[in-house]
Amino acid sequence: MCDIWDGLGEATADRELGPILNGTWPEDVLDRLKANHRKRLEEKRAFAERNDPVLAQRRREEKRQARQAKHAERMARKKERDRLWHERQENATHNNSVS
Repeated sequence: MCDIWDGLGEATADRELGPILNGTWPEDVLDRLKANHRKRLEEKRAFAERNDPVLAQRRREEKRQARQAKHAERMARKKERDRLWHERQENATHNNSVS
């Protein structure tokens, strides 16, 4: 079955063998063979996409931008905490010197 399908190709195998195998166990074999073929093609496409230098560079840049945005947000929160801490320290120092 595999040799026939490989030799004919997917389109021809569907057209030529589909009506002949209709309702038989070899049809189930052919269906599983086609499903496996689609899965392998998808895996191949995904592998090529993951390893495409342009797409990999784009993913790295997106991650870098996300890290920079998180860092900027953390720094802004730290700056606000520091400002509040300094205000409290000045108020505490001012209140102690007035007493």
